[in-house]
Formats: sequence, C-alpha cells, structure tokens
Amino acid sequence: MSLALETKGLVLQAGQQAISDPFDLQVPEGQHVLVLGPSGCGKSTLLRTIAGLQPPRKGTLELFGQLTDDGPQRLVQPHLRNLGFLFQDGALWPQWNVEKTLSFVLKHRGMAKSAIPAEIARLLEWVELEGFEKRSTTTLSGGEAQRVALARALACKPRMLLLDEPLGPLDFELRQGLLKRLHRLRNELGLTLLHVTHDPQEARAYADVEIRLNHGRLRDPKPIQPTQTEPQGN
Repeated sequence: MSLALETKGLVLQAGQQAISDPFDLQVPEGQHVLVLGPSGCGKSTLLRTIAGLQPPRKGTLELFGQLTDDGPQRLVQPHLRNLGFLFQDGALWPQWNVEKTLSFVLKHRGMAKSAIPAEIARLLEWVELEGFEKRSTTTLSGGEAQRVALARALACKPRMLLLDEPLGPLDFELRQGLLKRLHRLRNELGLTLLHVTHDPQEARAYADVEIRLNHGRLRDPKPIQPTQTEPQGN
C-alpha cells in the first residue's frame, strides 16, 4: 500500500500553542478522506500544516514517502510538495483575469511559455469553463470562481488536493456539481483528496474514509459505508 500521507506523533499548533494531542495518521494514495469536527478544532490547521504553510509543534510528516516536516523544521518547501489547495472562498487574485491567474501558476511550475495556452485550455475544459480566459475573476459567480480556483489548484500538477470547506459559498445544485467534478478528476488523475467540511453528509456518497478532530484528539480513520445511490462520475 502506497501512502500519500503519514504522520507520527504529530502535534498541531496555532502560533506557539499546541492545539492537538500527538497523533499518527496514514492516508493511502487515491483515497477521498473527509476531515470532520466542530469549528475551531484544528481542521484547517491540519491542512495548512500538510501544505507547509505552518509548522507542526512536534512529530513528523511524510508525503508520498518523503519526510517533509520534522517537528518545527521544514524540510520541503510548500511549492515542492505536489499539493493543490482549494480554499472556501476561492481566494482568487482580483487584479488578474482567469488566463493570468492560471499562467502565473504554470510559469512557476516551470512550463515553457509556448505550452501555456494549450494547458490553460485543458484546465478550463476539466472544470467546464471553456472560453473563460479573458474573464476578470471579479466578475465570476460563486460557482465559476470555485471552478477557476480548482483549475488553479490543478495547474500545480498535484498528487493530492487539500479542500478547505470548498462547498461553503455554493447552493445545493452547485455543491453537487463540484462534488461530481472532483470525483471524476480524482478517478482520471489518480488524486488523493483531503476534504475538510462541517457537513458530513455533503460528500459521503463520494468519500472512502472519515476522520474526526475534537478537543485536540484525532480519531482513527473510519470507512464510510456505501450509500444505496452510487455517485455518477460525470
């Protein structure tokens, strides 16, 4: 079994204060994992720690077999971790249009300038926003903005997507559409998904495992029983 994520004795922190007990966690490659728990329990901090945006207080963290954090010592920089991050509000850059947003990421990935237009077109096709290259990010609807944010996360060519309440600003229909799109991309690209949500029902038809954070403790992963209605992949 190849692991996308493994922690040993990991302690999360906010500022200089520990906010979790030490925990061990293993996430096999290709799984869709729901991360559940009440507000303020450390779910988003867990994602930020995995992404390398803030250090753990103690313990080790490995991604795809590579040690990335040893206590507060960061061994692998965030942009080298093979991760994409999708935030609750999209967090798009308001000064750029869609093309410049995606081009910025692709340039930093090292893609040749001549190859960027075709890659942008491919990314927008994945999220069903063909022809949106010149649209300003400030003119996008909530659903469109989240899909552009997803395209930006995919532009990093990630092996894992970190989803921090990605469905929060969307209505029911748009939530279901984005979930189906994520499910399809996970299967097509072999992605691992770590999905923080306050609503355990919204993605249960698509997820494999749930973990719960509460009062600083991480419960062991629990398999999700299949629902009677199987999700559609497109």
